[in-house]
Amino acid sequence: MFDAPPEEYFSEQREALEPDSRDGKRVIDISVDDAKALIANISSRSLQTLELFAAGKPIALDSLVGHEQPYESLTDLKRSFIGAVTRRLRTVTRNKQAALFLQTSTSPENPAPAIAIRSMSAEALRVAMNLNPEAEAA
Repeated sequence: MFDAPPEEYFSEQREALEPDSRDGKRVIDISVDDAKALIANISSRSLQTLELFAAGKPIALDSLVGHEQPYESLTDLKRSFIGAVTRRLRTVTRNKQAALFLQTSTSPENPAPAIAIRSMSAEALRVAMNLNPEAEAA
């Protein structure tokens, strides 16, 4: 149903999309229970944006930021979405160093800046959001 990107997108050299990622912040995989708790208390705009990431593919920054996009600026994206989701993630997981998002590109051939989540987290979000109901039966 959804094609997850190759795991090379998520190599250890990629940095978490957090200002202090070099200080021990790590991109983690979340479980379905974590994903359900995460989406239980976030804004509807953040929930709509998380649905994009549930597909498991990198999301180009220019599809999120700019005129007629969900976020007006990169600052707005970081403050309203990435920061808010990261704070909620850290509350849910009780891990002060957890991060969900990582910097990448849309593909190895296209170096356009993008952000993504790990494959296991994308699958957990799909199940939690009922975007892939057959995954629950597995």
